[in-house]
Amino acid sequence: MTPTPERDRNELRDANSCIALGAGLGAMGTGTALLVGATCPLCVVFAPALIGYGVWKRFSVNRERSANAEPTETDDGFQRS
Repeated sequence: MTPTPERDRNELRDANSCIALGAGLGAMGTGTALLVGATCPLCVVFAPALIGYGVWKRFSVNRERSANAEPTETDDGFQRS
C-alpha cells in the first residue's frame, strides 16, 4: 500500500491526539496528586504509554514518508530527499 498525503495527515493527527491526551492525563494526575495527595494508578501507566505511542507513530510516519520521498538534486549537485 502506497502512502498518500491524506493518509499521512490522518496518521499524524492521530499521533498528535495521543500525545495531547497523554499530556492532559499526566497533568490531571499531577494536579490530583498535588491537591489530594494521591493519584490514580491508571494515570501513572496510561499517560506515558499514550505519549510514547504518539511519538512512536509520528516517528514511523516520518520515516516512511522520507523513505518514499524522491531524491532531488540541489544547486550544489548533491542528491537530497
